[in-house]
Amino acid sequence: MFQYSSTMFLKSSIILGIIIYLFFFKKKVSSKPAYKLPPGPTPLPFIGCIIQMLQNKPTFRWIHKLMDHYNSPIICIRLGKSTHVVVVSSPVIACEFLKSQDEIFASRPESISGYLISDGFRSTIMSPLGNQWKVMRKILNQSILSLATHKWLKPKRDEEADHLLSYIMSQLENQNSLTQGGLINIRTASQHFCANVIRNMIFGKRFFREGVVDGETEHVSALFIILEYLNAFCLTDYFPFLRGKTDFDGHEKIIRSAIEIVRKYQDPLIDERIQMWNDGTRKQENDVLDILIKHEQPKLTSKEIKAQILELMIATVDNPSNAIEWAMGEMINEPTILKRAVEELDKVVGRNRLVDELDIPQLNYIKACIKESFRLHPFAPFNVPHVSVKDTVVAGYFIPKGSHVLLSRLGLGRNPDVWKEPMRFDPERHLGAKGTQVVLSDNELRMLSFSTGKRGCPGVVLGSTITTMLLARLIQGFAWEKPCNESRIKLVENHDDLHLAHPLVAIAKPRLPQYLYPKDDHQALYPYAMENMCEKKDTHEEQFNCAMQLVTSSSLSMVLLTSIKLKLLDTIAEPGPDAQLSAHEIASRLSILNPQAPDMLDRMLHLLATHSVVTCSQKVIKSKPSRVYGLAPVAKFFVPNEDGVSLAPLMELVQGEVFISSWFELKNCVLEGGIPFDKVHGANTFELPAVNARFNEIFNKSMVHHSTIVIKEVLNRYHEFDKLKRVVDVGGGLGVTINMIVSKYPHIQGINYDLPHVIKHAPLYPGVEHVGGDMFQSVPEADAIFLKWILHDWSDERCVTLLKNCYKALQHDGKVIVVDGIISFLPQTSRCAQVNMNTDAIMMAQDPGGKERTEEEFLALATCAGFRGLKKKCIVYNFWVMEFYK
Repeated sequence: MFQYSSTMFLKSSIILGIIIYLFFFKKKVSSKPAYKLPPGPTPLPFIGCIIQMLQNKPTFRWIHKLMDHYNSPIICIRLGKSTHVVVVSSPVIACEFLKSQDEIFASRPESISGYLISDGFRSTIMSPLGNQWKVMRKILNQSILSLATHKWLKPKRDEEADHLLSYIMSQLENQNSLTQGGLINIRTASQHFCANVIRNMIFGKRFFREGVVDGETEHVSALFIILEYLNAFCLTDYFPFLRGKTDFDGHEKIIRSAIEIVRKYQDPLIDERIQMWNDGTRKQENDVLDILIKHEQPKLTSKEIKAQILELMIATVDNPSNAIEWAMGEMINEPTILKRAVEELDKVVGRNRLVDELDIPQLNYIKACIKESFRLHPFAPFNVPHVSVKDTVVAGYFIPKGSHVLLSRLGLGRNPDVWKEPMRFDPERHLGAKGTQVVLSDNELRMLSFSTGKRGCPGVVLGSTITTMLLARLIQGFAWEKPCNESRIKLVENHDDLHLAHPLVAIAKPRLPQYLYPKDDHQALYPYAMENMCEKKDTHEEQFNCAMQLVTSSSLSMVLLTSIKLKLLDTIAEPGPDAQLSAHEIASRLSILNPQAPDMLDRMLHLLATHSVVTCSQKVIKSKPSRVYGLAPVAKFFVPNEDGVSLAPLMELVQGEVFISSWFELKNCVLEGGIPFDKVHGANTFELPAVNARFNEIFNKSMVHHSTIVIKEVLNRYHEFDKLKRVVDVGGGLGVTINMIVSKYPHIQGINYDLPHVIKHAPLYPGVEHVGGDMFQSVPEADAIFLKWILHDWSDERCVTLLKNCYKALQHDGKVIVVDGIISFLPQTSRCAQVNMNTDAIMMAQDPGGKERTEEEFLALATCAGFRGLKKKCIVYNFWVMEFYK
């Protein structure tokens, strides 16, 4: 009886369970909206459409091709297991997302780029919906970007508007072109104007004011790298469990490196300012940083301040400068548009004063030109993604919770159903009825200049002001023309992003009375301005001392060379990093028997200490005060590092007898022609090693050591090798560089290509094949060709021949990766610039036609060889890593 009851109970329980499950399953199914996802490619299980995305770069162009393929203003692409990326190009649908259902789409994705930029979502723009975002958003709206603060910071923006004019004037003066006009790089001027505006507002400091050009160029470049990889469809965003385990596409490493560079320059300023307020040495608020530090209720942590400032920097530098570069190109190509803009400025402002922010409401045609540039040439393909916080329906389509919604700036701004002749630059389409003001944002989302809604851009007023003043000052201050011999400026969109493929360069000529142009006491305002180190103290004595320093300058290099040959620095390093030795101790350790040696060594080290190569302090030895010496930070580059390499062999090459003897022929070569090195030695720099074994040894050793130091850092900052399969290192010497590349990226097939007499000494490396040949005859086929310090060795003609051979050897989407120094058209006095110009002089005396080049000269080489253009990817020490692309 009991057994029967138990069996019946079990059966009844199973049946009841099935009924309950079916009831709730039916209820769940019936309660799910009967709507489909927007059209899109069929996803694979677990990975979605990741494979298609990886096969179609850049991703934003693939997405827009899909929109064309499905002929739909809204599509859905599943990436990974469950992330639905919804892309919109219709203003009606866009309004439904960001107006009708704004509350639902007010969050952000937890992307790796957003996490890193905001230091764990501590700031505003990148943070998902939550209490931290609400707190920081309130501070931003009420304290930083309020109208009161905007007005308070106007003098700093005025200062930068003046500096813009003085910079261009100094460029023209240095070209002796004030009357006939000279060439101005509008991209450089625009980008650094925007960077200076926001830096001045935040820190009360300007870029390039003190001439620290190399470091600050790195700072600005890193900001643009962050922008390039912001929300760049990183794989770990769709497979978050892989974070910390792999960085398949290299995005995380790139953005971490760029953020580290930016913070290297910004964070010490912030820490110092916080300390000043804590110490009571700063008592008055003068900029945005002060506001953030002094904010109460809540009191912000240093991490929150640093994260918010980084966001403010990257949010300001690109959108205005990109819009104005495109607008200037379009307007110079269409003189009637440019003429109307100039006439408006002359009517509203006149030519007896400079345009001011207070004039902006009346500059409607100027603003129409800017708005048209925002429409046609957005700085980014999409807005920052919006994330749905719950399931919903938009435009009749089911949008799941967690979807990433992207409004297409390209699709909206170039939508032929909205805009007549969408690819034509026509500012008049934005002019309303007479008396109405043109605003740069579009409330109906027919275009996206600034984002809208709950997560809209809080800096619309600031962004509009910066952009309008930039264009107005450029057009009011100067008459602009196309470069000579050009019927139109070639305005081509870069394939990998939406910037101009080539920096915009045009002829500028002053058009206002001379007295209106501001004079600047600091010439080093931008990367290409001058600052003469010998003019810092304008006294007769200081000028004499500067002249004498030049007269005696060879003593430093000769003493350092002798120190290297005697192994003085190695001897100081041997006891440990904090060791300090007297000249007597050093002489004893080196077993030097000459009784005068300690005194001579002391004098040599004393000289090195005055140049901060070694440190010097006083110590009592045998009741007598003595000098003791340690290694200063720069000395570490002259003793073997953890890889066993240093710059000592390069010093022995450049300051050795073979090179030094060539300098004595420089005068004769200037008068009669020829190359000093060739005249002295009867062979060029690359031929002599074949007949001079000692020079061959020194030359190869110096290249190996120098390459190892530089390439190690290149591999830390340049992350494009992971996408390549076969790389040829042309002029690779003994194969050290390609071995380092293949060691880090073992999937790459490496080819070390150099002259036969060079590679016969090359050791075997796993994954590397040594191939002998002449690069001026042919180059082995590859995905990418690596040229490190090659182009600066040769004349323009020889470089073009080499690059044409590279072009033939590359796949259709291949590229040449160039590592070389870039000099400015006008002299700089930063240490980086001085090193590059010293190298240029060495090229003149020692190499067969070699020279250092400007960015424009590199671009000319690339285009002459058939390449579409170049990209500057990152700076390493005094070298740029560039890509010449087909």
